[in-house]
Amino acid sequence: MKKINITPEEILRDHSPPVVELVNELRSLVRSTLPETTEKAYPGLFS
Repeated sequence: MKKINITPEEILRDHSPPVVELVNELRSLVRSTLPETTEKAYPGLFS
């Protein structure tokens, strides 16, 4: 299986500003709650 490297920002690029804002708030909450967590992005997961 080919590994695709993509950032959350690349996935969010085509979303509306309110969605991007909400996602970034949630990402911040997760990072502050679980600082050891590694963020990964999966393109097409919910498309």
